[in-house]
Amino acid sequence: MHHFPGLAYTKEADGRTLFANQGGGATSGLSPDALISKTDDELFPAQLAQRISVDDQRILASEEY
Repeated sequence: MHHFPGLAYTKEADGRTLFANQGGGATSGLSPDALISKTDDELFPAQLAQRISVDDQRILASEEY
């Protein structure tokens, strides 16, 4: 995932970032380490963060991950 040019990250069920690739750092303007423990609310505009959160909750509830 480090060589993927876009944002690739993994999160805890509570939405906190566990891992972010180098492309994610370039996309956000932060180092990958600075993305760790951040939530979508801290990383994205409010409307996008809300959509991501709704999708995450739907996927976790479906247990199809």
